Amino acid sequence: MDNLTHLHTLKGVRGQLTRIDRDGQSWEAPYTIEKVMPPDHIPEGNDPRTFNALISASSFLVRFDEGILIEDSNTRLLSGSEIVFSPKGERALAAVLSS
Repeated sequence: MDNLTHLHTLKGVRGQLTRIDRDGQSWEAPYTIEKVMPPDHIPEGNDPRTFNALISASSFLVRFDEGILIEDSNTRLLSGSEIVFSPKGERALAAVLSS
């Protein structure tokens, strides 16, 4: 499977957005990846390091779990560097990389 196909298999994977508010309190907002927007250049190579770099260079539209709104919205565009997979999402990522 090529890197672009691998990247698109992340649709539906769970993650969590972690932020620190003005009072120094951290909070997490669980989400599901709804759409993957890859960068213009897709690197060759089928190894975890290359794929992680591809994730970092991509953008992701995420939908927060029901009842969670951030800036009055239940969706948000995140850069790949903001993507943090939940434990279940980590397992899904490992499955993608091993295929």
